[in-house]
Amino acid sequence: MGQLATLIPERPLSAQDPTGPKGKVTVDDVAQFLGKFSNGAVACFEATRFAIGRKNHNCIEVNGDRGSVYWDFEEQNYLYFYDKTRPVAEQGFVKINVTHDSHPYGGGPWPKDTASAMPTHS
Repeated sequence: MGQLATLIPERPLSAQDPTGPKGKVTVDDVAQFLGKFSNGAVACFEATRFAIGRKNHNCIEVNGDRGSVYWDFEEQNYLYFYDKTRPVAEQGFVKINVTHDSHPYGGGPWPKDTASAMPTHS
């Protein structure tokens, strides 16, 4: 099941002139859908332009009976991990720097051979 919605039918044609001429919106403001995987797991997906305060909050969260893991594009160097098997006094999300050199996948989310080809700024 899914839905798309355009909540604001027209917007200013220029960000520099918010009170100026307006044009028809041809892009949805909200997209939502529910999913079910072949193994029986269920999912909920949402994308919106109206998450006030969010700059690029594309995130993934996976929850299970023994813990959870969460990743957010706004903090792409970090993974948040919750381990329910830990003693109750030690339970809570742990922020892991997954791009630190000591991490087994250190070097960031980008393949190492492409990182050297990226332009540098002086």
